[in-house]
Amino acid sequence: MSDYIVQIRRSKLQGNKPIEFSARGDAQCSLYWVPFQELEYYYDEDTGFIDKSGKAHVY
Repeated sequence: MSDYIVQIRRSKLQGNKPIEFSARGDAQCSLYWVPFQELEYYYDEDTGFIDKSGKAHVY
């Protein structure tokens, strides 16, 4: 599972926040979920999470 999880500071989520994991059902957690079809809007394989500025950052 760790190959599919990245840690992002909450301040970097503002303006480009993925879907809350709880939207997939009744799961109560603080994780967010990115559907595979939308991955390009949230994550760059070379540089990491794409924040509100449209730039990707490695964490």
